[in-house]
Amino acid sequence: MDYQQLMFFREVTKNGNISKTADQLFVSRQTISAALGRLEEELGYTLLTRGKNGVELTSDGKLFSSRIESFFLSGEQLMQDMADYGRSYRIPLKIGMTPCLEYPLYHAVEQWQTDHPELQVTIEQLPGKKSTERLIEGTLDVALTLMPSYANSGFLSEIVAEYPLCLAVHRDHPLARKESVAYTDLVGETILSTTLGYGDMEYEGQEFMPYAPDQFHYVYSEDMSLSLSKLIYNQGVMLCRATTVADHIDCLKVIPFEDGYTFPIFLRISDQTLKKKEYDRIIHDLKKALIQTET
Repeated sequence: MDYQQLMFFREVTKNGNISKTADQLFVSRQTISAALGRLEEELGYTLLTRGKNGVELTSDGKLFSSRIESFFLSGEQLMQDMADYGRSYRIPLKIGMTPCLEYPLYHAVEQWQTDHPELQVTIEQLPGKKSTERLIEGTLDVALTLMPSYANSGFLSEIVAEYPLCLAVHRDHPLARKESVAYTDLVGETILSTTLGYGDMEYEGQEFMPYAPDQFHYVYSEDMSLSLSKLIYNQGVMLCRATTVADHIDCLKVIPFEDGYTFPIFLRISDQTLKKKEYDRIIHDLKKALIQTET
């Protein structure tokens, strides 16, 4: 007795006709008849009476039919359970995002997450330094950060967005009278920064932030509110993106650089994540979604 014999028997009893069942299952009438004959021979009972108008269950056939129905119901439940499990199991992916990233990048990650229901995505807002620590620990798979690519060079770091670099100053600051600023305007200023200096690093010919840590006096803090409070009280100037929270503070002015510097966003990937082949396509799709938001 095998599953095919039981399945043929069940379908024939439902239809009351071997020919109709053969058509539905895309097999020959002879195949079904032969399978039912072997089943009856193995059991030692006649299960069906055959006539011109179809087939009918014998008393033995009715008993046998009632007994095997629970077998099929258990099998169908098993298939449903496995399907439910497949939908509930999702590939885990932990992403760290620097709090001061642009809204389009957050929106791109949210949309990408919607497009990949097979993932169980956990997103944490983490400063760049903390993201780096978590990547090293292996407790974070991917980070969107302002950290430069030469920091912890063992990671894969790729630029997914670049925004025009500007200078935010208090409206009482002398630089507030300028329509654009240059690299030399920073000399003698206290620079408030939420990220480390990029120095003279270049990427495809495009220079990043125009200062290095040893060139200017700067106050570094990953606490954006601290940097903003100093800026509001005219205790320094702040490098920022073209569109930033400073735009919404009345006492401040955001001035573009005339030299075309940019504010890059890096997608950084843990070495441990890269060893997992199932992440290759996932990260490729994430990078593609983020790059499409670039302005």
